[in-house]
Amino acid sequence: MRIVKAFAVFAAGATLAGCAPTMDATRPSRFDTTATRKVCNTQVCEMPVRITAECVVSSGAWEQILLDSGPMGPRKLVWTIVTDGFRFSEEPAAFAFFVKSGDASKLRNVRVSGNGKKLEIDFQRDGRGTWLRYGMHVRRESGAFCPALDPWILD
Repeated sequence: MRIVKAFAVFAAGATLAGCAPTMDATRPSRFDTTATRKVCNTQVCEMPVRITAECVVSSGAWEQILLDSGPMGPRKLVWTIVTDGFRFSEEPAAFAFFVKSGDASKLRNVRVSGNGKKLEIDFQRDGRGTWLRYGMHVRRESGAFCPALDPWILD
């Protein structure tokens, strides 16, 4: 009887393990159907960013920015903080934008302007369908950092 119970527990564990999505640092999970997506099919992709008093980005932090349609070649990504009291970080150790995985050579001229309210990046779209995982640092005007954002870009 113990062998039957042990086999049942083993079979249930194996079934659950087979259903679990694998962690792939090169692309978001294909099972994530709740991710917010920003489709950018123009030369310039503008994204207004709103931040709550609790330091939570309420819009503009799309989990997936889709650049896989529209013109090939150079594109521009522009995030603008529209909430008073916050800005993109310009600290070298915690700069506004950082690449976590993917081809960082597609990115050029990452810059913060407008008293920290605007983040601009030149992106070279090659249409290979690759993902780039990045992070963003936003901070309060007082200097305190908000939790880093952790979204994706699809070329």
